[in-house]
Amino acid sequence: MASRISRCGKHPILVANPKQARFSYSALKSGSVMISSNGVMVKTLDKTDARKFFDKISAMSNTEAQLLMAKITGQFKFGNEREGKLHET
Repeated sequence: MASRISRCGKHPILVANPKQARFSYSALKSGSVMISSNGVMVKTLDKTDARKFFDKISAMSNTEAQLLMAKITGQFKFGNEREGKLHET
């Protein structure tokens, strides 16, 4: 099963397959955004940060959205940051 995008009011909600995507988010009635990692809430964005988040994520692919949520939550440094970089010897 692939990830799917649902709508909550005018904002999308990323509903991710846990086997495929680690992060998901949902909009709260208060205007905040809750970001979850593997089904566990790890970060809540206030209204101001939530607006910025929606502006950025609305034009992103699922892979880019996953990286953005990883950076926001601070859970992106796992030893593989150097992959894909060219190293001169």
